[in-house]
Amino acid sequence: MNAHIFKYELPLIDDVIELDLPDKYGLCDIHPVGDKLFMWAVVDIHTQLVKRYFKIVGTGHLITDIEHLYFLRTVVMPNGLVWHVFEIQESNV
Repeated sequence: MNAHIFKYELPLIDDVIELDLPDKYGLCDIHPVGDKLFMWAVVDIHTQLVKRYFKIVGTGHLITDIEHLYFLRTVVMPNGLVWHVFEIQESNV
C-alpha cells in the first residue's frame, strides 16, 4: 500500500465537524498552527472517501454525549485555551 500524510483543518466551533476522509486513515497528530487547529493523518488515497465526524470540547465545557465519543488528543493553543478533540462514532451522529 502507498500512503500519504495529509493535513485537515479542524474549525474551532461548538458543533459537529464533518470531514471527508479516505476510508483507511491513521491519526498522526493534532496541533495548532497559529490560531487554527489542524489534524495530520496517514491516508490511502485509493480508498473511497467517507464522512467522519469530530467534536472539539473546551476544558470545563459540558459534554452530553461522552459515551459516543472516542478521545483523540488534548491541544493547548498559543493563547492558552485547551481543547479536547474526539471522533464521534458514526452510528451516533
